[in-house]
Amino acid sequence: MSLYGVSLGGNLVAYLISKVPTIHAAILGAPAPIWFPGIEMPVGGGRPDPSTVKPDPAIAGANIAPIRTPVLILVGTEDGLLPMATTLHDQLQRAGKPVQMDVYEHGYHDFVLGPQGQSRPDLPRGEVLLQGALDALERSVSFVKSPPGAR
Repeated sequence: MSLYGVSLGGNLVAYLISKVPTIHAAILGAPAPIWFPGIEMPVGGGRPDPSTVKPDPAIAGANIAPIRTPVLILVGTEDGLLPMATTLHDQLQRAGKPVQMDVYEHGYHDFVLGPQGQSRPDLPRGEVLLQGALDALERSVSFVKSPPGAR
């Protein structure tokens, strides 16, 4: 079984592969890795600033340690959560986990779902991402040809 999650769904997929190490492959599309690495939410509500958040080393380490599943992270340069996805990638890589991160130029937060009728005047080139979204899907389906350890 392979899992694909976008935004907070990517956070959930990361958590699931830490609990079920037999998952074949995991794709985190524009992930919002918040509780998986133990990021504290601001007091009084609101969203954390992705450029300044710091994972909790104990929580992140405990969640990353059991992972054996290959992970593909898909994120765009216009995604405000790119710093968090990069931090997650780097943590997985430092722990020796099978991880790859593809960064798509002009990709906004949910580009990995394809065009959804958004009106995004701040991203006038966002329409060019349809092929990128399709390419990301194709890569995510085929990025692991066999389970870890299989020959």
